[in-house]
Amino acid sequence: MSEHTYSSASISSPVSIKEVPQSRLQQQYSCVACKKRKVRCDRQMPCLR
Repeated sequence: MSEHTYSSASISSPVSIKEVPQSRLQQQYSCVACKKRKVRCDRQMPCLR
């Protein structure tokens, strides 16, 4: 016998499954000072801007 069993109710009734998009983890590319001034950060330690 098969290990997979299906009930007739799950096959005949349409199931509306909404896919919830996973929130992406955004990597921090700029330092706080560059982000505050809205300038491109050079990502050096310490930042030269």
